[in-house]
Amino acid sequence: MEADEQVVVQQVFANDHSLVELVWRERLPLGMNLLTNDESGHLKVVDFPRGSQARGVCELRQFEPDMFKGARVVAVNGFEYADQDDLFEALRDSTRPKTILFQLAELEEAEKVNRFVQSGEDTDCEDYGLNLPREFATYDVVFDELADLGVEFSQSIGNQCLSVSKFLEGNGGIVFAAERSGDIHIGDLLVRVNGKNAQGTCEEGQLNAIDLLESAAKTRPLCLTFAHSYLFRVVVERPAVTPGSHETGGPDEIMLDETRLSSGSRRVLIKGFNNVSGTVESSGIMLGDHLVFINGIPVGAGARWLGESPSPQLDEVQEMILDESFYPIGLTFARPMKRESRWGSSFENSQQFSDSEAETFCVTAESYEKLGCIIGSTSNSEVIVSDFFTVPGPIQMSLSRLKDVDNRFHLAIESLNGEFVPSYATKDMVKNAMLRSWKSEGKVDLLLCDDERKIFVQNLEEHPGE
Repeated sequence: MEADEQVVVQQVFANDHSLVELVWRERLPLGMNLLTNDESGHLKVVDFPRGSQARGVCELRQFEPDMFKGARVVAVNGFEYADQDDLFEALRDSTRPKTILFQLAELEEAEKVNRFVQSGEDTDCEDYGLNLPREFATYDVVFDELADLGVEFSQSIGNQCLSVSKFLEGNGGIVFAAERSGDIHIGDLLVRVNGKNAQGTCEEGQLNAIDLLESAAKTRPLCLTFAHSYLFRVVVERPAVTPGSHETGGPDEIMLDETRLSSGSRRVLIKGFNNVSGTVESSGIMLGDHLVFINGIPVGAGARWLGESPSPQLDEVQEMILDESFYPIGLTFARPMKRESRWGSSFENSQQFSDSEAETFCVTAESYEKLGCIIGSTSNSEVIVSDFFTVPGPIQMSLSRLKDVDNRFHLAIESLNGEFVPSYATKDMVKNAMLRSWKSEGKVDLLLCDDERKIFVQNLEEHPGE
């Protein structure tokens, strides 16, 4: 019998604010990682994993999922079990809706549970604190043949010399000597011509380099000395959000740090990046949802609905998702629809639900790297979402090419949207400015500087013979 207004006569609030009750309604797994062998003998929450129904329940109540780490499971559907095995079986029971009462843990207890779990895991440790000195060098490209070089120069970003802007192409697709050398790269700085300094300040450097190139144009051998650039301009556009999906990525991806130069001025540095939710997770798909179509090709429950047999095996489905020719890819997921009365309904029964009982969701992705999900199968060969993982966001993808040979970033933010970052600016000030630009302008325009490399290049002008 369902309780009506006449049955419920009074609402009583719990005095213990550490007690929180959540309700699971979807015919999907609960989505909780539990610690079953705690020394206290109680069932405790390790975490609510990414893309789980548990996280969705928290977000619906505007709770932070991490607040439940270390929490004790007190009751299920209003009943407190004296035996923890019975409590665990009540959690495993697949009827929906299901109410679970938690007692939130103190910070110390939550950290204790986390340490206990981590102690049983194998971890790979890397010494990121090792800061080896960096080495810089110029490189020479010698041209012996009296022929067109096929390289176009333009004023460098720092305006102190010329930089390689593009390679020219001859008639019939002929590749000229500069590109054919394989050593010169777009953006590299021309620092010497036949051993003579080709740098300067403001327009002086550009004019000096042009004069040297013109005077040596017919000279062979011709030796051009280059250095890698220390300034990089990157413009990242805010991706459009498709209906039903949530925006992921943006300035919050970037981890910033601060340092001070020998001159005493503060510099805001890019320290690293936080990964973001993949396309599938950000579109509202949850653990346990069924994958039914890939680019219109039925798989799992989709093949069963259409009467196509045999259905593609899990390894075949995974190969399809990894196949670059399938991208941009369209994935259709299905979930059993909620019913007016769900008492006694089971998500286990939903493993054989029909298309008339399904609610479907369509997700598109440009590449596999952006999906951020792992596909698994059930005991009866239904294809489901078994796990989620984070992926690089749009800003990280745009800046990843600027990592040095040590796979690190050595870049300070020189300017933001054309305005130089003042020496008094903190990392929080810079991050807030980036967030404002991302929201109002729909993009972030960054000029990044490798300060150590800059000093090296400038010293070449002062000591041209080195």
